[in-house]
Amino acid sequence: ADTVLCQGSRLELNAEVPGGIYVWSTAATTPRLVVTEGGLYTVNVLNGLCVVTDSIQITFENCNLVDIFIPNVFSPNGDGINDQFSAHASADIQIVEFQMVIADRLGNIVFTSTGMDQTWDGRMQNHDLYPGVYVYTGKVRYRKLNVEKTAFLQGDVTIVR
Repeated sequence: ADTVLCQGSRLELNAEVPGGIYVWSTAATTPRLVVTEGGLYTVNVLNGLCVVTDSIQITFENCNLVDIFIPNVFSPNGDGINDQFSAHASADIQIVEFQMVIADRLGNIVFTSTGMDQTWDGRMQNHDLYPGVYVYTGKVRYRKLNVEKTAFLQGDVTIVR
């Protein structure tokens, strides 16, 4: 399906079939193509005497993620104020898919989420994590004004106790 992505995002198109020969509209001849610019992308896949053609229109927008808010600090100290970390969406969008992974500075995964309603309490395996900076990556697909958008998330969050 045609796709709208946020500027700075990347999308990997995959046309791989066993024994295929590939010719993309960009002149690339690999089974996969990483897209970082908008446009119409077409691939011809040759397999024996068969030729299959597919195309996708990619549009990049400046989605400064005003629709999605992710805080950069929280204080899970049990005082009932700012004890949980989670992403938040503006009221006029519908979340289609959400994924987020949070890791410590060594790359150990400390929290995963598949829904914006899931919150992180600054713990891993029932133990409080040390104050400090943790990094997150993720992806959110959402619908706004009947247009589906995809945003790739990355940043850091600081635990203050």
